[in-house]
Amino acid sequence: MGSVLDVQEQLTKYSPHIFLQMSEVPDKTNLELLRDIGISALIYNVSSLVKEDMVALRESIDQLEPKKQKSNAGAVLPQAGESGSQDGESDDHDEEDWE
Repeated sequence: MGSVLDVQEQLTKYSPHIFLQMSEVPDKTNLELLRDIGISALIYNVSSLVKEDMVALRESIDQLEPKKQKSNAGAVLPQAGESGSQDGESDDHDEEDWE
């Protein structure tokens, strides 16, 4: 966890793009984490990797869901007078259940 926080601190201080040199191919979960903390690129010494590892990495990247964008909008409360009913139905029948 400390390493993740260090990387995030570097991202905010210096650049929105960080290239990370790695010696081994991350699994899908770690690949998602790297993407989510803002790693822009992975750098490998191709002479030290097996071709199958690179193929598996490429497939994992292709299968990743797009990164969810953080929204600055906070929680929204319903406005006064809004009803939770849909299609013009009245909420009167809900009160009858409690009688």
